[in-house]
Amino acid sequence: MDNMTQADTSIVAVYDHHYASNSTVEKEWTELGSYSRLHNTLKVIKDHQFDSTIDVGAGDGMVLQRLSQSEKFGNLNAVEISEAAAETIQSLPIPRLKEVKTFDGYNIPFQSNSFDLATCYHVIEHVEHPRLLLREIARISRYQVFEIPLDYYPGIDSNIDRLMAYGHISVYTPSLFRFLLKSEGFSIISEHLSNTSWQAQKFMITHSKKSINKDLRLFKAQLSNLKRNLVRLFASQQYNQEFSYNAYTCFCEFKAKPEIGYDQVNLW
Repeated sequence: MDNMTQADTSIVAVYDHHYASNSTVEKEWTELGSYSRLHNTLKVIKDHQFDSTIDVGAGDGMVLQRLSQSEKFGNLNAVEISEAAAETIQSLPIPRLKEVKTFDGYNIPFQSNSFDLATCYHVIEHVEHPRLLLREIARISRYQVFEIPLDYYPGIDSNIDRLMAYGHISVYTPSLFRFLLKSEGFSIISEHLSNTSWQAQKFMITHSKKSINKDLRLFKAQLSNLKRNLVRLFASQQYNQEFSYNAYTCFCEFKAKPEIGYDQVNLW
């Protein structure tokens, strides 16, 4: 792929600053999240094994380090928008790490079909032009693992400031993300829905800088988890799949992009 699209320089600066000043708490948080990424990935790839893997948008490399603990992923590689993050990855003791490159957010600097597997964790929701990035991922890999947060709920537009503060400029449900993937030619082999672990919830609350009663917030979080579990008992399967989980992970293979038509009358 060779197009003129690249990530906004102000966005690149935001991520560079974040990774250059990565605090101990943030490092602990990404390390905590890396365990769930590995768990969810192993759930969806099942018995598949790969000779080579690239992590697209690899962040501080904690997930790559976790993937390196399994022999299933072969040689490991990374692309990252932030120079600071790429330097952090290269400084980590990651067995089988081959190459770490920076990219402009869309044009991945590897030849077509370079990798058996591309992983992309919690990246698509940050991307201004997700279809362009998906096409590049399809170009360089045979199989793919995607994971996204499930941010959408009715009335989500009233909470836009909070999502933008996280850098989430797109929101998805499982079916919306499946539509995006399928309309770009990806075939979904398997999928997994998950919730934020109680360990992760406690970490966020206990390390919050807000002036709050943390014991009360922990209690409210426990009540929220209980409510979600009760709703699952009575809500429809479709409702549960769309709104009762925090993350969606899927294992895909790129096939061929479907044709786009515009023949309204014959569809009436």
